[in-house]
Amino acid sequence: MAAEDGDGDDLVPDEFFAPKIFLLMLKTAGKQPTPGKNGEATYKFTNIAHSPTFQRVWAQGVIVHRAEDGTAFTLDDSTGPPAEVVVPSTCDVASGGGLRVGAYVSVVATVSPRHSRDAARTRAAHALTAVKVRDLSDDVHREAHWNVEVLEGMKMLELSHHHRAGWVGPPIDS
Repeated sequence: MAAEDGDGDDLVPDEFFAPKIFLLMLKTAGKQPTPGKNGEATYKFTNIAHSPTFQRVWAQGVIVHRAEDGTAFTLDDSTGPPAEVVVPSTCDVASGGGLRVGAYVSVVATVSPRHSRDAARTRAAHALTAVKVRDLSDDVHREAHWNVEVLEGMKMLELSHHHRAGWVGPPIDS
């Protein structure tokens, strides 16, 4: 099954597409009735008219809590409730200083219902299971770049829908 834009137009395979998001956006991630090709749940942003179907998201933020055994951390990007991120042994983790509290990281993760153990720490509607984690603490422009990347990504999704629908845009004044 491929991700689609709400009108039945295929975009990309569910299992690989990961929209860049702010954590606040997880509040509007609605579970879809049809699972992906791999059997995992699929989601759409309920407040975006032509939201693609996805199973993974790409988020960035600061680690504000870390499980002692290193199997989970809480990610905060200051846009909404922090998200619990589970780090399975299969996760590709690349970081110089380890996943430490205070590190600014990039996470590609599958979306799932909130894990019961994070209920006391976060109010997030969903939990994330990390596929890949990168420590970006040394990049001084990381947050500014991320803010632009998320907004540009959402804008491109909307423009790609209009392009496929034959919309050419408003006339250009000369």
